Amino acid sequence: LWARVLFPADIRTVKPVSRNISKFAIVAYHKSGATLSYRIANLPELNLLLLGQGFRTFGWAKNYNTNDIPSYQGGVYLQTDRSLLERVFTYWLSPMEMMREEITSNYLAPGMGKAVHMVRKPSDMIVSGYIYHVHFSEAWQRISNPPNCDACDHQAWKQIFSISNFNCSYEKLVRRISMEDGVKIEIARSSWDMLKMMYNMKFWKDRTDVLTLSLSHFSNNFDATVRCMVLFLLDGIQPRRVLQAKTLQNLLVSARKAGRTTQTHLGRKLGNDEVMRVKDYVQRLLQQPEYRFLVEADRLYEQLMMQSQELSIHFGCPDWK
Repeated sequence: LWARVLFPADIRTVKPVSRNISKFAIVAYHKSGATLSYRIANLPELNLLLLGQGFRTFGWAKNYNTNDIPSYQGGVYLQTDRSLLERVFTYWLSPMEMMREEITSNYLAPGMGKAVHMVRKPSDMIVSGYIYHVHFSEAWQRISNPPNCDACDHQAWKQIFSISNFNCSYEKLVRRISMEDGVKIEIARSSWDMLKMMYNMKFWKDRTDVLTLSLSHFSNNFDATVRCMVLFLLDGIQPRRVLQAKTLQNLLVSARKAGRTTQTHLGRKLGNDEVMRVKDYVQRLLQQPEYRFLVEADRLYEQLMMQSQELSIHFGCPDWK
């Protein structure tokens, strides 16, 4: 599957975009900016702007047809709002388009929707994932019978939990072993998610209905990135919506608050020395043949970001580098 993604040929042809947009999606992956994008997707100001009055909230589901959670291999989504105008805004976490085109078929193929695709450099996802799982806890991390590794593939699940004879949760395991072994486990755990992200980046890179955003966009200029995202989502709605300065300002105030909340939550336990130590070790690992695929993944990520930046520049996004 990695060879399929890293192969240089294009995967699909680009389909035209309708000018009557009624479906919106934000797509993210664990440690690609999921927390930040989730908070932004749930901003009342953004939902009101896109959907109008009368929207209501739905809950989580495993895929487009079932309500099974927690996730395992497949993606999950939160259909946040459906308006009286039948506009829908959905937050998708870790979709598996390579197996089943849920977003492409239900949102993009008919030419009636738009998606913001949150991505991150694969090696940075490893660093962030390991540090996060050492210091923070999510529900799936505490499951031990059987243990859970959150949307990992079956081979990785066996590789990770055979160490403890399948009797230990991911949380306990990653906190009991050395940093070096923990990073290797995180690579195994997140490889399936990274593969899906890279596939989708390549799948959607030439589309004008998918805006690719990296966390580096937000760190370089948070306000400009939010404004860019909103202008992209509004473009094509009929009747045409004009983003008023006051509306944008109110939305930015709420988005900044969401960003600060995310940064405070994730940053309060993290020291720069620890982050640099993990980064240095990941870079050393990348020199080993077993992990060279991550070097190629990082290289492909940068190529795809370059190829998709025309759309982000058009809507005023800052530089992603």
